[in-house]
Amino acid sequence: MSRVRVLAVSMLGVVALGAAGCAPTGGGGATGNVAPVAAISAVPSSGPSPLSVAFSSSGSSDPDGSIVGWSWTFGDGSLTDTTPNPSHTYTLVGTFTASLQVTDNGGLTNVATQSITVTSGVNPVTVTAPVNNSSSNNAAPTFAGAAGNAAGDAATLAVVVKQGASTVQTLSATRSGAAWSVPASPALADGTYTVTATQVLAVSITSTSPVVTFTVDATAPAGVAVTAPLTASTSNNPTPTFTG
Repeated sequence: MSRVRVLAVSMLGVVALGAAGCAPTGGGGATGNVAPVAAISAVPSSGPSPLSVAFSSSGSSDPDGSIVGWSWTFGDGSLTDTTPNPSHTYTLVGTFTASLQVTDNGGLTNVATQSITVTSGVNPVTVTAPVNNSSSNNAAPTFAGAAGNAAGDAATLAVVVKQGASTVQTLSATRSGAAWSVPASPALADGTYTVTATQVLAVSITSTSPVVTFTVDATAPAGVAVTAPLTASTSNNPTPTFTG
């Protein structure tokens, strides 16, 4: 009977040792590293050039450790920044993708991106002809002005002629470099008008010129005649009176 007890105790010991060898380490938790989560904050994310943007990685996290590395690229060809919360100034016009890669203490990484839109600091679209507040007897004036000429800026502009609140003509002007022109078509009736030009720039922002006001007065007044002096007459008066 005692031999049976000894054998039973020995078998229990083997089972216990086997169970102990299969138990997970580290307090019973999983031992695999979990990747961090990258998050970007950018203030502001759009505006005119030069645009100074404050970036932050403060929203990034690591569920089972800590973030120990940061690598920023700003999409405009500038150098990489390795600080957690850098600032960057964009001088080029366009839409750029800023990228943040974070690395945790186990060597795993994660990436987040943020779109930054930079517009021209000066409105490139203008109307230079007709001159503002001018008057002309030309019923079909040629409208002209300046346009955006950056890569990706639209090749055509919409030229809108209004009389009061009513649109009289909508013309399409094809730019040549940074200049554009298009004649009124058809001819305009006498009256006072406004004209604007609008262009879509490379950054998908619509730019409209300041309003130009002009007057067309192409009709000669009726019933105007000179009655004195008479046609082909001769006078010894050096200061004749003209009437009509």
